[in-house]
Amino acid sequence: MVESILFILITGFFMGFGFGPVFFSILQGSLEKGWKSGVIIALGTGLAEVIIATIVFRVFYNQAVPEISYPFKVAGAVCLFIMAALQWRKKEEKQENVLSGFTGAKLFGKGILLTISNPLNFLIWSGINFHLKTYPFSKMVEAFHLYGLILVILLSQMTVIFFSHKIKDSLDEKYLKVFKWILTVVLVLAAVKILLD
Repeated sequence: MVESILFILITGFFMGFGFGPVFFSILQGSLEKGWKSGVIIALGTGLAEVIIATIVFRVFYNQAVPEISYPFKVAGAVCLFIMAALQWRKKEEKQENVLSGFTGAKLFGKGILLTISNPLNFLIWSGINFHLKTYPFSKMVEAFHLYGLILVILLSQMTVIFFSHKIKDSLDEKYLKVFKWILTVVLVLAAVKILLD
């Protein structure tokens, strides 16, 4: 049991703090629009992780890690390229209420799209599921591992949001632009990696 909890905590921590598109998007959203934006994006990614983990657990339970078709990889890469380009569109300076229907839905959808459009997330969850099958766990214990991981990932993302909120006031526009460049590069590199794998 201790080994299972350590697996969940360590793996979930590294997945939550993985320096990929989701991490930098949550960080950028928190810095530019406030902590509520980061929370909404994180909730969207959390829902997407639940969907992916459930599909992997239910559909591919007795199979090895599946191969992802090239058209699906291309579609995911195109989504990531589009998101990278959208980082640079001009935005109005007016302060948006992130809890308003449209803005909140947009941020929530961004979290879902960032997670689902990256086929590597599907492979990661498939690999975790495959790893868990090497142990004599029941389906219930495997589900505990999968959904425990999602909870730790979400808590890790909330930690990122908390600390970004704390440092937000000390950052000026120059640093926010640096985060925009970093997110753009990460999105493009993730898209290229998807296409080359």
